[in-house]
Amino acid sequence: MKIDDIINLYGRFSKRERIIIISGSCLIIIFLLYEFLINPVLGYFYGLDKKIASIERSIRELESIRLEYLHLKALIDDIEKRVNGSRHASILSQLEEASTRARVREYLVYAKPSIMQTIGEYREVTLESRWESLNISQITKLLYEIEHSPVYMRIKRLNMKSRFDDPRYMDVFMVISAFEPALEK
Repeated sequence: MKIDDIINLYGRFSKRERIIIISGSCLIIIFLLYEFLINPVLGYFYGLDKKIASIERSIRELESIRLEYLHLKALIDDIEKRVNGSRHASILSQLEEASTRARVREYLVYAKPSIMQTIGEYREVTLESRWESLNISQITKLLYEIEHSPVYMRIKRLNMKSRFDDPRYMDVFMVISAFEPALEK
């Protein structure tokens, strides 16, 4: 069939048949446009929206990881500064200073340095100490002063026993460790 034959065939249809053919052709064209042009473009944009949301989630996660990293780095820098500051101060003198700041030095019964062990580039020095007749407020102040000492010290073990003669007071046994740079070989 040639185009002239199609035009002649179209001319023989009645007005109502022409409207139906034109309407059907328009619907088919609209369907084909939607199926092969509009729908793929909308799908592409929908995929881009999903990628954008995924990337935004990744950015938020990276930001939270960055903040956590900065927080941990600040903690490590503070600890290293405190450890490196302990080159010239013994753990015993630092404990005495902390107990003086907490106003409990007179309750210190004994403080005995213990085993030193090297961990990587640092040496851990431990100290056993015992206080008698401390109330809970004094213990709290002492623990705070030890933890916030200019030299990095940490409490490895803490035992508290109520006194038999006055239960408001306690005897405290504590193992404290401090780190200092290991000596160069």
